[in-house]
Amino acid sequence: MRLNDTPVRYQVTIVSDGGGIWQQPARPALPELVVAFWFPAGDDAAALRARVISTTAHEFHHIATAMAGQRRWGAHREPEAYLAGACALLAIEGELRREQLPGRHDPRADSLLPAAAQRSGNAGNAMGQSLQAFFRGDRIQRDDEEGRALLRHCHHTIGFPAIAH
Repeated sequence: MRLNDTPVRYQVTIVSDGGGIWQQPARPALPELVVAFWFPAGDDAAALRARVISTTAHEFHHIATAMAGQRRWGAHREPEAYLAGACALLAIEGELRREQLPGRHDPRADSLLPAAAQRSGNAGNAMGQSLQAFFRGDRIQRDDEEGRALLRHCHHTIGFPAIAH
C-alpha cells in the first residue's frame, strides 16, 4: 500500500489542563494514519475554534505535502503551512482578523527553543508580515475584494481549494 492511499483519521480533543499540538498514537490494526490534536479549553470559544481551524490546516498541509512525496524540510514548507492556516480560517469562518495572523513568535526566545521551533516561529512571523498586504483595515471578509484576493493567492500559491462566489 502506498502512503497516499492510506486513510487518515483525525481526532480533536479539548482539554481543561493545557494541551499540545499533535501526537501519533499507537498504530491501529488497520493501516491508517491517526492524527490527534489536543487544545486547551478557554473562556473564548471563538478564539478556540479559530485556533483549531488554523492549526489543523497548518498540520494537514504538512501531512498532504509529505503524502505527495515532497521533501519535509524545504525552506518554503513552514511558511506555506502558516498560509494554509490563514486561508482555512478565512474560508471557513468567513473573515480573517489581523490579530489572527501568524506572528506571535518572539525571536528573543530563540536561544531557549529547539531549532525546529525557532524556524517555525520565524516562518510564522514572516508569513504574518507578508499577509498584512491583503488588509486595508483590521479584518477582511471572504467575499470582499481583499478576501477574494487572499483566497486566489492561497489557491495559486499552495493549491488551496478555490472558493466559488
